[in-house]
Amino acid sequence: MDIKIVQRLGNYPKNKGDLALLYSPHLSRKSALRLFNQYIHRADGLLPALEATGYSRSARHFTPKQLAFVLMYLGEPYGNEG
Repeated sequence: MDIKIVQRLGNYPKNKGDLALLYSPHLSRKSALRLFNQYIHRADGLLPALEATGYSRSARHFTPKQLAFVLMYLGEPYGNEG
């Protein structure tokens, strides 16, 4: 796991909808969440990594480990790289 990502976890919301809006701020919350779920399913290896931590699609929050996987596979939301 990338140490820079682990150090930055506190900068990101654990709520799935809030995180989705960071990736797609131009969309409504519902549309951003729908697109975010597509990102999760299309990113090669992300879904199995999340499922290994107990993730389910209906979850509303990410654990810190799940959040780290999202950031690692999808990259940091635009404007939040550092």
